[in-house]
Amino acid sequence: MNKTLLLFLSTILLVACSAKESKQEVEVQQLQKILTQQSIQLLDVRTPQETANGIIKTAQIADFKQGEVVEKATAIFKKDSPLYVYCYSGGRSSKAAEQLTAAGFTKVYNVIGGIKAWQAAGFPLQPTGKMKPIDPAEVTAFKKSLEGEKIQAVNFYATWCATCKKNKPLLNEIAPAYQNITLRNIDIDQANSVYQYLKLQAVPVLIIYKNGQEINRLNGALSAEAIKEAFAAAA
Repeated sequence: MNKTLLLFLSTILLVACSAKESKQEVEVQQLQKILTQQSIQLLDVRTPQETANGIIKTAQIADFKQGEVVEKATAIFKKDSPLYVYCYSGGRSSKAAEQLTAAGFTKVYNVIGGIKAWQAAGFPLQPTGKMKPIDPAEVTAFKKSLEGEKIQAVNFYATWCATCKKNKPLLNEIAPAYQNITLRNIDIDQANSVYQYLKLQAVPVLIIYKNGQEINRLNGALSAEAIKEAFAAAA
């Protein structure tokens, strides 16, 4: 093999391996222990709607969906010090960690399971002070819309949510086969008070109501089988 080509391939491999090694992962239990022992660089890459419900103490915020992670992190943090990144469940923070590594951060830790795992472990959140006041009229209108004997499947989604973009068309396709179930799609950015009232932590969330009462709740990505099973059980 040509020596120049061999050297080029070796360099590419070395860079790739270095990048891979610089992005690491940490469990929420480890993160909590580290936080009690020292001050660290911590970044929350969730949306304003999500962070309004609370953040991990000392975390800075940069919305991954708005593409502001690298810019904000570069302005706030030191690139040669460990940086811990989290989101709701670990997906966005993993991608953010890759972006930060490519931008020159030498040691980036993705928090496995994100805020979902953090809360499941019983660890507290710190209020951000940015939560919008709940509009009682919006909540009242939502409750009234659930009245009656008809079964309603309410799909809470956001236009910026990748998983929502997969769930929504699937729900729209399946729902017509269940004539006694009404499917409603609600954009949380247009119904923030309802989002807070229901204490939703992230989207997508499918909530099924019967006679105005919640009878089932499904979070995250849904398969056709899971949707059909939930609809059949409600019917």
